[in-house]
Amino acid sequence: WKSWRSVVLNSDGIVLNLNIAHLAPVDHVLWSIWGFCVLEPASGGELVLEGAAPALMDALAAMGGACGVAVAAGDGLELDPSRPFVAVSSAGVVSSALMRHAREVCVFPAGPLETVAAEWFWDGRWMAGFGTRVRAAARSALGDESIAAVDQALRCIAPWQPTVSLVSSVFTADRFLDHFLDNCAGLAGYREMVMELDLAHLAGFPRTLLGLR
Repeated sequence: WKSWRSVVLNSDGIVLNLNIAHLAPVDHVLWSIWGFCVLEPASGGELVLEGAAPALMDALAAMGGACGVAVAAGDGLELDPSRPFVAVSSAGVVSSALMRHAREVCVFPAGPLETVAAEWFWDGRWMAGFGTRVRAAARSALGDESIAAVDQALRCIAPWQPTVSLVSSVFTADRFLDHFLDNCAGLAGYREMVMELDLAHLAGFPRTLLGLR
């Protein structure tokens, strides 16, 4: 992981760290607004963005001021081990249940926003608000010419539907990791599957390797 220091404005609220620096401008908008919308129901939620353009930061700050979501630019990640956190690469695994257990969520998107948690996707009001805000932020940050690409990206979003959900192993020291991975490599298809997994590490618990697909 790149060193990334989060800006914690309210230690009692949920902090969502989102690294979008490597993505295309349209993807910046979708991922940022997704983060904003999943935080909105949380009291004192904070959205920390790495790599967002100033115009997008301004648009998000204006939205956040109206509903209590703080928006800040990230400058490296330095996690507080006393706060339970989770690190993922897919928006689909980020749900209200996850955020009840981890007060800090670090998202390292593997690519465009393609799935969201089923609870958000099947909530018509949430999805309508998400689409409206995405278009408004895109117009503000990228101009009207971006709307066609934004609409296409919105149409591609689907609910996250895991085909495998398992806790592969729980252990307390990295010295066991090599043996664990050697054992797993003998499972049929595991080597290919593990390349596609989202790995979550919850601080404050024994070291857990959680595979979600």
